[in-house]
Amino acid sequence: MPLCYNKFGDSMKEKVKTLKYTIIVVVMFFIGIMIGIAISTIKNSKEETKIPAVKNFISKEEVKQIALEDAKRDFKKEVSLDTDIYVELEKENGMDVYEVTFYLGGVYYEYKITPLDGKIIDKDMELLTNQNSGTNTSDNANSLNKGKVVVLKDNSLKENEVTFTKQKQELDNGKTVFEFQFFTQSKEYEYKVDVATLKILEKEVELKNKVVSGNKSITQEEAKAIALKDAKLTEQEVIMKKIELENELNYKVYEVDFYKDNQEYDYEIDVASGTILKFSWKLR
Repeated sequence: MPLCYNKFGDSMKEKVKTLKYTIIVVVMFFIGIMIGIAISTIKNSKEETKIPAVKNFISKEEVKQIALEDAKRDFKKEVSLDTDIYVELEKENGMDVYEVTFYLGGVYYEYKITPLDGKIIDKDMELLTNQNSGTNTSDNANSLNKGKVVVLKDNSLKENEVTFTKQKQELDNGKTVFEFQFFTQSKEYEYKVDVATLKILEKEVELKNKVVSGNKSITQEEAKAIALKDAKLTEQEVIMKKIELENELNYKVYEVDFYKDNQEYDYEIDVASGTILKFSWKLR
């Protein structure tokens, strides 16, 4: 009896042991399945939070070609790239845009192009100059020089009397314009000129040194008369917007603003001397 009992007991122990291993294997199997499901769920969740790739965006290579073909139209002969073409996808006012920059024929170009249809929405072009000769390195300089002649003539100035700090071509509200900034010993100038017509669209002239001498105190009527005389207009020809006395740091000015047709005039006139400190004009 004891021998049979021992054999029976050993047999039961083996069965229990086998059952334990089986249970452990099954539990581990189900744990593995649950871990796999959890990992898959987390991965899918992360992928869902990613910004989906926009498959209908034009490629960077297409963008490069669009910008390069447009830039080459500025030249009368074949020119080569001075650098690689750099393209970056950026956000601007919540909108995706490609920014494209490169140097071509000695000219710096910066484009903004929509990634969906390849439309050029902005073009900034800066002509590099040869400081030794004073001449531009591009055929397109001929057009720029015509614009320079216009702004210099508007002030009865010669090129050797001024120093240019900016001379470039850009898009301004859909219109291609030349933008110029230059100064003399006494004044600073800013201009925008229509590239197609060479018509002045905006200009601003400001005294570099605002310290002026004077011991009188002009009236509003005198300030208005000074501004109208400078604009070569009569009071009957304009619509007066405002004449206001303003306090600057060390002096007082009259701000005189008026319109004539689609033209807007703004003046700052020193109260103590009647000197025009700043003048701007633009087409509305």
